[in-house]
Amino acid sequence: MTEFDDLQRQIGSLRRCLGELNDGATDSWLETSPLVRETLEELGTTIEELTVSQEHLRVANEELALSRHAIEQEHERYRDLFDSAPEAYVVTDRFGTIREANRAAATLFGIEGRWLVGKPLTVYTADDDRAALHSWLARLPEENPIEERYIDICPRGGVTVPVAVTVSVVCDREGEVTGLRWLIRDVSERKRAEAQARQLAEEQVARDEAEAANRAKSDFMAVMSHELRTPLTAIIGYSELMAMGIPEPLPKAASAQVSRIDQAAHHLLQLIEEILAFERLNAGRDPDRREACDLVELASEAVSFVYPLAERKGLPIRTDLPEAPLPAHTDHRKVRQVLVNLLSNAVKFTAEGEVALQLAVEADHAVFRVRDTGVGIAASDQKKIFEPFWQVEQGNTRQVEGTGLGLAISSQIVSRLGGELRVESTVGQGTTFLMRLPLRADAGGEPQVDAPDAA
Repeated sequence: MTEFDDLQRQIGSLRRCLGELNDGATDSWLETSPLVRETLEELGTTIEELTVSQEHLRVANEELALSRHAIEQEHERYRDLFDSAPEAYVVTDRFGTIREANRAAATLFGIEGRWLVGKPLTVYTADDDRAALHSWLARLPEENPIEERYIDICPRGGVTVPVAVTVSVVCDREGEVTGLRWLIRDVSERKRAEAQARQLAEEQVARDEAEAANRAKSDFMAVMSHELRTPLTAIIGYSELMAMGIPEPLPKAASAQVSRIDQAAHHLLQLIEEILAFERLNAGRDPDRREACDLVELASEAVSFVYPLAERKGLPIRTDLPEAPLPAHTDHRKVRQVLVNLLSNAVKFTAEGEVALQLAVEADHAVFRVRDTGVGIAASDQKKIFEPFWQVEQGNTRQVEGTGLGLAISSQIVSRLGGELRVESTVGQGTTFLMRLPLRADAGGEPQVDAPDAA
């Protein structure tokens, strides 16, 4: 029974007593005892006032009950919002002892919320950051709120977690600090993203620097190659004139020396041309020019270019070509360049045996096979041979001269034409290069420039 119910009962009891007194009093008695009559009237008035006050109290009590219920509902709603917040929220006293912690905070710290209550927040702070946390607490409430800071926390049984912390004070009506609110956000993903962004930026800087260095190297090689080609052209021209007996015939011994000068100059010029071709390809200054051509004719021309070199070594070049023309839409100049390079390499690296060229059609592709019976290429080197400046024979004692660019250039050309260049080789038995090219321009390859029609 509540105090309000007890008051209501007592007022009812008084009302009954007053009724009994009024019923037992006679008119003559009341007339002869005016004091009794006044007392009864005052008592009745007091009971009525008590009844009115009791009604007011009942209404106030109901309103208080409604207010208490509303406050409880509001507190429950706050608790639900507090617990369901996606970020970790912690409420502490002004010294950092935890009073409340939501579910996100319990998850972040790796411990149930009820076990967090009563613990100093510094217990879960990394050793290196505890001094900073104490410093923040000392500056409150002068700094309210403290701007976002970064510290590391140590969840129970877990690894260190980087977090962003924002602190604000809670004050009572008199302005006294009663507690602190902590917003703690896990920034592990942000830190990883920032680290990845820094790494990507560093890699981009490295790529830019490498590209700049590569451009500088390309420009230097192109300039030097052009500068070397000019005097070489003059050397070749004068040596040819001297070999022709201009201005006067040379002695036999001198003619042999002039012939060696001419051969060396042509060899050096070929090396320079390879370097220039490689740089043109890398710089995109050598677009493909595709037009109708006969692949059988191209193969025959390539063989005729290499035949003198093979004849000097006593090597036969066997061909297996279709009898009828094989039309294709491609860059015939570059296809011939690749074939000449493959056949020349086959001759260079073959001491005895033979070199063979085969052309066949497979589906909508032409397949060239250049086979030799030379030294062969080790399996570990078969991918390296398409790298620029790489050669099977390394060091200063190699017997076959060259820049190591021929296969790199050939591989790039074939790829641009939509084909592929592969190698099959066995050390000591020989090597076969397979070049597969589309017969039509729309069968593959990068964008190309069609050759203009002849006027």
